[in-house]
Amino acid sequence: MGLAVGIVFVASPSVDHETQKSMVAIVLVLLLMLTFVRKTDVGRILFLALAGFLVLRYFVWRTFTTLSYHDTLSFSFAILLYAAEMYGVAIFFLGGFVNIRPFKRQPAPLPEDQSTWPTVDVFVPSYNESRDILETTLIAALQMNYPRDRFRVYLLDDGGTDQKCEQADPAKRAEAIERRREMQELCHSVGANYLTRARNEHAKAGNINSAFKDTVGELILILDADHVPTQDFLQSTVGRFLIDPGLFMVQTPHFAVNADPVERNLKTFHFMPSEQEMFYNGIQHGLDHWNASSFCGSAAVLRRSCLEELGGICGRTITEDAETALELHARGYSSEYIGRPMIAGLAPPTIQAFITQRSRWAQGMLQVFMLSNPIFKPGLSMAQRLCYLNSCLFWLFPLVRLVYTLAPCAFLIFGLKIYTANWQSFLSFALPYVVSVLLTSNYVHGRVRWPFISDVYEMLQAIHLVPPVLQALFRPTSGVFKVTPKKETLDKDFVSASAWPVQLLFIINLGAIVGGVWRLSNMPEDLYPAAITLFWASLNAVVLAGALGAVTERRQESDGAVVSMGLDARLEGFGEPMRCEVKEMEIGCCRVATPYQSGLKAKAGETGKLRVVTPDGGKQEFTVKYRRALSPPGKEAGTWLEMEFAPASVAETKAKVALMFGDSQRWVDFQSSRQRTLNMLHGGAIFSLLAARGFFHHLRVMLGGSSSRRTEPTDGVGTLNIPVDAGVARKGQVEQQAA
Repeated sequence: MGLAVGIVFVASPSVDHETQKSMVAIVLVLLLMLTFVRKTDVGRILFLALAGFLVLRYFVWRTFTTLSYHDTLSFSFAILLYAAEMYGVAIFFLGGFVNIRPFKRQPAPLPEDQSTWPTVDVFVPSYNESRDILETTLIAALQMNYPRDRFRVYLLDDGGTDQKCEQADPAKRAEAIERRREMQELCHSVGANYLTRARNEHAKAGNINSAFKDTVGELILILDADHVPTQDFLQSTVGRFLIDPGLFMVQTPHFAVNADPVERNLKTFHFMPSEQEMFYNGIQHGLDHWNASSFCGSAAVLRRSCLEELGGICGRTITEDAETALELHARGYSSEYIGRPMIAGLAPPTIQAFITQRSRWAQGMLQVFMLSNPIFKPGLSMAQRLCYLNSCLFWLFPLVRLVYTLAPCAFLIFGLKIYTANWQSFLSFALPYVVSVLLTSNYVHGRVRWPFISDVYEMLQAIHLVPPVLQALFRPTSGVFKVTPKKETLDKDFVSASAWPVQLLFIINLGAIVGGVWRLSNMPEDLYPAAITLFWASLNAVVLAGALGAVTERRQESDGAVVSMGLDARLEGFGEPMRCEVKEMEIGCCRVATPYQSGLKAKAGETGKLRVVTPDGGKQEFTVKYRRALSPPGKEAGTWLEMEFAPASVAETKAKVALMFGDSQRWVDFQSSRQRTLNMLHGGAIFSLLAARGFFHHLRVMLGGSSSRRTEPTDGVGTLNIPVDAGVARKGQVEQQAA
């Protein structure tokens, strides 16, 4: 208690000259530490302590000196803004606690005697995913490096249940019966096991629990339908269970091999860390230190005996994963996190699919908070309570984001007195607070989250997530699990139907900016508050401009994973053999590069062989059909050929999956190529350019324009001229292109 009183006393409001110099000195120390000091545990604690002091000082000043009563309406909005800021202060300290000492855990080796390795059941829950997505995941699961008699792979088909096959609607009944037949045939062809159930109850959790009763493996690996595992997945995770008998889970990262809609629309996929890397490459390591790793529903191995105590996966909320982990942590079991990406999944293909996914996460985590409040949950350590509290309260951000976005309008347009402070106090308290929060984010997460990118993601979700957030808070037992769409093809540029809230907020902030300019010109007594609030509204407008670019869907030719390869190959069957380079691979096709543009005739649909030199020096043959020619990206010379895979056997399909998805080092290297820390100025400049480009693209599409597309340099439909040459095609690094 004495320490707390002392801290508050030191942080008490004061604007004298010496205090101001002290605050400037602390900010300078933070800047120096961020720029020049190597990050260590001690350094991290010191940095967070100094930044926390500035935040605490702002909290004291904001609470005791800025909440003045002018009129009822002004005071109501002032309290609303104050509550939003106090939420931010709470999240700052909770986040600082979670991330104070991240733990980078390594896989544990397995014993040489394979007969002692635990048996594993691999569950692939499915509802309406396409055959090619499921085939890829099942084949990859069966190719994991683990004794074949020690694991079994199961497709859990919730789209062909008895309930669906017996429904009254003839068309839907026939569709379900056909799906069951198709899925059974798929499992038979690849060597997996088919399971379904009587009724579609409790969504994904119910599907898993039904299979749980029909299987016996000591461990259970859960994979979403589109989560393709690498060959080292089980060997990198199972060993941890042999070390700790109280371990209930090993979670690994979710890695999307395609761009999410924001990355695609802002064209950032190949040069900027993805949105989820902050969680999986940062926060999860912090949670692991406190034995509070999050169960994320997939890419996780669980101990059956622990789940048996719960009767299987929990199902009271629509985030069954977090609920299950909370219950098992409360029973004293431990969790671990291995940060190596060992699955390749599909990000939501559109903004609307993205919002559907995030709505489920927001509603589910707040259901967990309301129904199983971690603060009062028996059995949890204090650290675990704070970790779960942070994970749950984060999803209140839509309400807070709206307050921050609309608050400038209250003063600049309506003249409401919502923030009582002179410019000296603002510079002494508010500015150091804002700078310390930004620097802390850059210090802790700068390598995996560049400045201001989070604001775009939050802004485009804000209004859409308010209904599920309020529903979870006031009716926590309601809520329906909605499957995230996995596969959609966009054949043109268009503004998403989800864009209207961003457009509305942008127009409102433009109005606030106009109001601010008017106040500066006509009300000199409001000079300082108007200038400060005008700057605030302008920042909002820049973020909203970026969000407008993010909700402007760009057309894409692929509806799935595109994997950069850079492998030497040889095309045969289209005349004389020709050397080339495999640049990209998808499940259904690949693109190969040749430096030539005229010569041999190749017709669409013509079949040949593609012989690829694999990374280990071996060779693999694929049957392919010529589809079309493409202009190379950027300034690259020559021609790209798009070849459709036409496998002559299941063995070819298995070889293709192994080549594309088998090596986890491919995903490690790709993530590393995007991860680097930018200082605030550099990050702000890049963000401003992205926002400007996105905004003008939004305007162009609104006015009926479209983006460019690769064209076919042909002399006739479906025919390409390529020279016959047995020489070696030029080599080089695979071009990193924007999504």
